[in-house]
Amino acid sequence: MFKILKVLTLINLFFKGKLVGVDEYHNRYFELKSKDYLGRRKRICIYSGIVEASKIPAHWHAWMHHNSDSQIKYKHQFWMKSHTPDVTGTHYAFYPNKHTQFNIHGKFHIAKPQEYTPWDGTISDD
Repeated sequence: MFKILKVLTLINLFFKGKLVGVDEYHNRYFELKSKDYLGRRKRICIYSGIVEASKIPAHWHAWMHHNSDSQIKYKHQFWMKSHTPDVTGTHYAFYPNKHTQFNIHGKFHIAKPQEYTPWDGTISDD
């Protein structure tokens, strides 16, 4: 089903849009020929592989949101990290050492309950 929709989208983009560029993850960026009610052209990204919005590099993200009208000549610097997928909600997610349900390796455990004394509204000079 999804492959059929992707093919139909590509056919639609062939007639109504133009290819603007491709990033290092092989995502393709298109701009439609027609304009929206704000007078801007709609911009579309066709992902390569898994559809994940965090795979869009920063300079393409700015282009997608109309913060930049032209592509800046992007040069990868030595200090920049490459993309890593979002692991939130998986067993690879980071949890602090004292987290109540998971430790840093994602193993489930139940923490010992902490002593808790509710405030009774009085001020003590302890």
